[in-house]
Amino acid sequence: MTHRSKRAIPPLFWLVGAFLGCGVLGVGGLFAYQIPTVNEALFYRVEVVKSEVRNIFYPRADTLPTAIPVSADASPIKTVPTILPSFEDAAPKATPVLETSSTAAPTATIIPTAVLEPTEISVPDSAILTGFTHEYQRFNNCGPAILSMSLSYWGWDGSQYETADWLKPDPADKNVRPDELVDFITTQTGLTTAYRAGGDLDVLKRLISKGYPVIVEKGFWVDEARGWMGHYLLLNGYDDAVQSFTTQDSFRGPDQLVSYDAMDADWQAFNRLFLVPYPPENESDVMALLGSYADQAASFEIALETAQNEVILDPANSFPWHNLGTNLNYFGDYANAAAAFDEARTVGLPWRMLWYQTGPYRAYYNAGRYFEVITLATGMLSNTPGLEESYFWRGWAQNAAGNTTAAVSDFNQALAVNENFEDARAALEYLGK
Repeated sequence: MTHRSKRAIPPLFWLVGAFLGCGVLGVGGLFAYQIPTVNEALFYRVEVVKSEVRNIFYPRADTLPTAIPVSADASPIKTVPTILPSFEDAAPKATPVLETSSTAAPTATIIPTAVLEPTEISVPDSAILTGFTHEYQRFNNCGPAILSMSLSYWGWDGSQYETADWLKPDPADKNVRPDELVDFITTQTGLTTAYRAGGDLDVLKRLISKGYPVIVEKGFWVDEARGWMGHYLLLNGYDDAVQSFTTQDSFRGPDQLVSYDAMDADWQAFNRLFLVPYPPENESDVMALLGSYADQAASFEIALETAQNEVILDPANSFPWHNLGTNLNYFGDYANAAAAFDEARTVGLPWRMLWYQTGPYRAYYNAGRYFEVITLATGMLSNTPGLEESYFWRGWAQNAAGNTTAAVSDFNQALAVNENFEDARAALEYLGK
């Protein structure tokens, strides 16, 4: 019997075929990834993989690095402007109590905090507000989701898709700042907002009891794998009998109970800031409910006194030190603010803190510590590139160090992350670019 021999297929044929097959699959995958439903389903997983790959090449610690010794930070090459960007609070309306050297951690004495509240306002033992449309957040979308839930109470007809498109055009943008929420409310909804610091549980309960849900930003421990993050909550109820707030949580679900103690402990990480959206015609009502917090500068004075007390009572807690720096920034005392941030980093701040609060950049820059800004921002951006504020501050520090080309690149990168970031656009205009 004669056997017909099989023709051998050259190995090169298989290689070319495999290459073409992978190419077809890759192109098909890219097209499929542009479909909104597919993109939304896969975006989180893609971002996680990208983060893990970056962490291989740029490993990070669980806390921010400690500061460069002040003596090692070079002097500026040229005269640079003091930067008070619109997204940072800057209103030196009062003189901070602290008077210390910028080369050491600030010291303080405990100051009694005298908060005078309107005694004529009766607050019941419990209250609950209804009429919200709850939404579970998309990836990194707690700010837009909490905002849309809050606005639904006031009759706004929209969702986190509309708020996110305006607040963070790039879905990879890691954070929405409180001032961005304020801008959306005041420019897109017809409502106005009270944005205050240094809050306490009493002012939260007072507002809720009279029909005003409150947005707060707080620390949030997800799990061992993901660690500490910042998180917005919408408070819509409270009950003294169980010592808890009722919250609308975009991550955990509707009507979640958070104990008073847990609320305050987690709230401390964000200087106890809170936002109250309301119709403009309700201005006098809201100001009366705010009491000592009616004036924003007064709220930062309260927050400053609280931070001064807490660094004495709990010096091994990094958050009061960070709050001290934040509040000293508000009043323009950048040398002492920088020293407070140094101490917070020495104690140990969560590595994601600069995703949410960029006060250290502002203090270091305005204290003349430009290479501290560059080093800190570069470390953050190597692991997490979607941080427009880090590009912004590194840009100004690069400019101060005489590297205008790098500064322009950073400001453009900030706009690439968030095309609505007007401070970066203004920086380019300042440089004539």
